[in-house]
Amino acid sequence: MLNIPEKFRIDTDSKTIDLKPLVIIDERFYLSTSKESLEEFIFKPLIKNIGSIKESIDIQNKTFKISSITLSLYNYKYDDEYLSDMIFSPSVMNKKITIYMKSQSAKNLGDCLEVYSGYVKNIKESSGVLSLSAEDKTDEVLNKKVPYKFVRDDINLPEKYRNEPIPIVYGYVDKAPCVYYDLYSTTIENGSRDWAITPDLFAIKSINFPYIFSNDTYGKIPTESWIFEDQKGGTIYRNGTSDQYQILGNRILIPKAIEMGESPEQSIQGVVAPVTAFGMIEVHALQDASFNSSFFRFDFRENQQQTISAKTNIVAYSEEEGINPTENVENSYLMVKDFSSESGIDFPFNHWLWGDQSHPDYELLFGESTMNFEVNNFFSDSKVVKELTINNESSKEINHIVQLNFILEANLTELTDGESPKFIFGYTDTSGLVWNPSSYNEVSTHPDTTYTVRTEEIYIEDSDLPGGGVSTYAQTKNPSHNNFFIGQRHLVGENWTFESQTGIVNWLKIIKLKLFRRVLLKDFIDFEIFADVEGRVDTVSGDYTGERQLTSGERADFSQRREGVQTFSPRKSISLDRRITDTKVTPRITKRVLRKKGTKY
Repeated sequence: MLNIPEKFRIDTDSKTIDLKPLVIIDERFYLSTSKESLEEFIFKPLIKNIGSIKESIDIQNKTFKISSITLSLYNYKYDDEYLSDMIFSPSVMNKKITIYMKSQSAKNLGDCLEVYSGYVKNIKESSGVLSLSAEDKTDEVLNKKVPYKFVRDDINLPEKYRNEPIPIVYGYVDKAPCVYYDLYSTTIENGSRDWAITPDLFAIKSINFPYIFSNDTYGKIPTESWIFEDQKGGTIYRNGTSDQYQILGNRILIPKAIEMGESPEQSIQGVVAPVTAFGMIEVHALQDASFNSSFFRFDFRENQQQTISAKTNIVAYSEEEGINPTENVENSYLMVKDFSSESGIDFPFNHWLWGDQSHPDYELLFGESTMNFEVNNFFSDSKVVKELTINNESSKEINHIVQLNFILEANLTELTDGESPKFIFGYTDTSGLVWNPSSYNEVSTHPDTTYTVRTEEIYIEDSDLPGGGVSTYAQTKNPSHNNFFIGQRHLVGENWTFESQTGIVNWLKIIKLKLFRRVLLKDFIDFEIFADVEGRVDTVSGDYTGERQLTSGERADFSQRREGVQTFSPRKSISLDRRITDTKVTPRITKRVLRKKGTKY
């Protein structure tokens, strides 16, 4: 869509219109049909004719014609120089050409209408006339295969990473693919001390939060390993460090160098190296949960009679009234609506009762609920570090981290002063307290009072968990297990032990529920690497123009300014019609022989 200057619009609406073409080639040649002056520009009267601009798109057949134009230029001596001599010294082939239309009152180029922009593609000469053809860059851009650079095969990298295409990143890209690219060639005796990983060899604005990818799971790599640092004591890795990576310019540097002691004893016990140099890496993932089959069981015994058990389903609904069942977890209301057991035994009370209850007609009233959830695949169990070596005869089992990240709301009824239902997170081999509403000030201390209470939304520094509540810290030896529950029992030793509580849950609303796992993995060189990236820049201000690359001094300054930045930059809107001009264009080589009055040029 043409951007029409105001002065041009007014001139063309008048009764008398005087339009003249202005042609600028390579910012060196200023041509028109007559001598024209605009501010500091002098346009020479060397244009004989300007052809029509041709472009078309056939949507049905998925074809297009490149935008093109042909100009006829006078090749006679002007200001003591022939145009044919000037345009080849240096050549204007593949140089930019811009055509404007000037109206009668225009004072500068800003007053003129830009009607064409392209690049010189061909020049023909005959009988004192130069025929210059121009095209836009559509053909070169669309026909160029990208990426066009590949990982070298002569550097110290595993074979599978050699000759891989190196990505190109524009704008903000979540989890952009990265490739290994050694900082140093094998000509250096000791090679590099780091694995160098990059999303783009060109200067980019920022790299944030590298990830590994495996088993359909992204695991974010923290800068330090908590698990390794906490549990390395007493093992051969006791002198290892927790460093995992640093970001320098457009590269993620992961340490790989190991320093060995001089003596045999030191070579085993005195190894000094980051955790990644041992082939291990710590990652964490926060995953959405889905609701599985859940149940409420109620045991009761009337005076001097046998104990009876009734069981029914806990169902998720989309609204507080419990009308429409839903498969969604977030913003769902969990409740019990059907108090008739599958075995035909009716519940003695139509309430979702939690824990021990008291009633003059019953010796036993006990309600227990188990709400089951599942998350998607995690990293394969075969990739999890299960133990660290102590010596040739023994090893140390490793615990990993599992927690719930949540925002919950519940409508509760107290039946005993100061007591309420408790919500406990249960995992395959561990547990942790999720929520105890009775500790909140909002909770009444009067029996038979119904109230609604919501979990606190807190942020734990350095936890890598977003806002919301967090269950108590739990350690597990089986972090690849993908099921968990919210119930009423803690794991004590090898037994799931009921925690004392009482009350009625009218409904439990799940506003947010995610499973957080932090795990130490082995053989990290086998994993694909990704990163959140803000892509290419070619100006010190951090923009991408496509007009030029940074100078070496600018790039060094830019790297210094960006070093150590670990925060997301604001998303930025970019112009989609901005031309890409940093690609290397091979000009057409044309044979030219000019003859004029017997003289060869």
